[in-house]
Parts: sequence; C-alpha cells; structure tokens
Amino acid sequence: MRVPMLFCWPGKVSAGTRINTPVSTEDVFPTILEMAGVKKYETVQERDGRSLVKLIQKGSRYVAKAQKRGEITNQREANAIVIPEAISGIDPERSIIFHFPHQLRFEDQDDIDFMSAIRKGDWKLVYRMHTAELELYNLREDIGERNNMAAQHPEIVKEMAKELGTRLRGWDASMPTVRATGQKVPMPDEL
Repeated sequence: MRVPMLFCWPGKVSAGTRINTPVSTEDVFPTILEMAGVKKYETVQERDGRSLVKLIQKGSRYVAKAQKRGEITNQREANAIVIPEAISGIDPERSIIFHFPHQLRFEDQDDIDFMSAIRKGDWKLVYRMHTAELELYNLREDIGERNNMAAQHPEIVKEMAKELGTRLRGWDASMPTVRATGQKVPMPDEL
C-alpha cells in the first residue's frame, strides 16, 4: 500500500516533485485512458479507480511552486505536504482498499497472505484473516507499522472495519474458508 509510483511525462509533469496523495493500482487504467485521449469506453465491470492526470500535472506544479517559495526544504516537509482535491481531483483522505484473501506461495507469508487492509488519510487498518485480528496504525507517526493502536482507538477500528466490510461485500469479494471448520472467514466488521 505504500509502494512509490513514478511518472515521467516531459512537458506535462514538473520534474523533481514528490506527491504524497495515496493512489491505487486501480487508478492506472483510467489514467492511461485519459492520457491517450480516450473519452468513451465500455468495461465489463464497474471502474474502481480514478484518473491521476490532474494529480500528476496540477499536483506536481503545486509542489514545485511550494518548493520555489521555500515551503519544502527537507524530507519531513516533503512528506507532509497535502495537495487539495480542488487542485488534484483526488481526495487525499479517500479510502484505498487492499484485499489478498489467498496464499501467494506454498509456505505462509505472515505479512502478505490472507489479509485485507484499508487506508484512509493517516490511518491504516489491517485485517489478518489467519488470526481474525484487526490492527490499526497511524502512518504519519509510524510508517513502519510497529505500534498497533487498535486498543487505543476502538472507534476508528470499528468505523474502518465497517467501511472495509461494506466495500468487500459490494464487490462480492471472495473470502477464504477455514479448513478445520469449513466456514468462510468472517468479514472484518463481523469480528
């Protein structure tokens, strides 16, 4: 969920700028369509992502101007800048969903397999399906996700688990089956 995405678009993007607005792989398809000038298209399923064209064009200019004004002089300031939705077309607080209800390799990978997560603003909720646990992290304060704050913020956990469960149900997302019981793993808001 925090893998950098790079754009090189000479004449369209301000070089050497960093945009911190969270984006998702679902945003790539509508972005490429807009870059290619495709306005009308049909898809088999509903499109989940948003075009990033305004974000990378206008957002990079916004950051470049802030750098020029001296508002970004170090990495901490670069990490903290927020591009308003009015400029970028993307809500910097929008929810980003990750759903991986299966096993990548034969051996379990604790930090990849059977997990779902939702990121909204500075908060990230992780649902570990193996253990039926919800973990909450403040990414602004804890980028390494070392301090689980679920016990300190049960209201945020409940709100984010509800949104994650609602979105997964809306997508008719598959959930794994527990071999020992034959039952489906519950949705995060059913714990």
